[in-house]
Amino acid sequence: MQTTDLLVDRCANLPDVTFGHLMGPEDLSLVTLERPWKDNQSNISCIPAGEYQWEHWTRPSGDHVIIIHNQDDTTKPPGQRIWKTKADGDKYGARWGILCHVANFPDDVEGCFAIGMRIGSTWNDSKNRCDHAVLTSGGAMVTLLRALEDYQGGQFSVRYQGAPQWP
Repeated sequence: MQTTDLLVDRCANLPDVTFGHLMGPEDLSLVTLERPWKDNQSNISCIPAGEYQWEHWTRPSGDHVIIIHNQDDTTKPPGQRIWKTKADGDKYGARWGILCHVANFPDDVEGCFAIGMRIGSTWNDSKNRCDHAVLTSGGAMVTLLRALEDYQGGQFSVRYQGAPQWP
């Protein structure tokens, strides 16, 4: 099986959310949602910009997702690989289990990426208010998995497209 690269261009950093554009093979174009930068705190912060690896992974629930990990961390099973850029050394703590999965709101992701077909806002029942969101996340996951079905993994790059940069 072959590999392919995925790129997330972060385009908006708001106090409660970070939005981006996910691009990949065959003109794949989706949007991403992450929590804002909080010093790379596990389960709280988006990750630092950098170069990582992605691969297919099945959650204990049976859901098929994409997992992202450090390029050099192949000693552990995918769900336990850390997420830390080589250039950062030990500046940021180890992160593991970073997923690209179905979700709509920042509170739906714990240091992971939510994907959607478009950025918007919608009613958040758990907060009883309208919130920033990615929309049609389930459809976006189907689109992502179909685009990647012939690939075993590859490079996962995170960069900034005009948005203020964090580490």
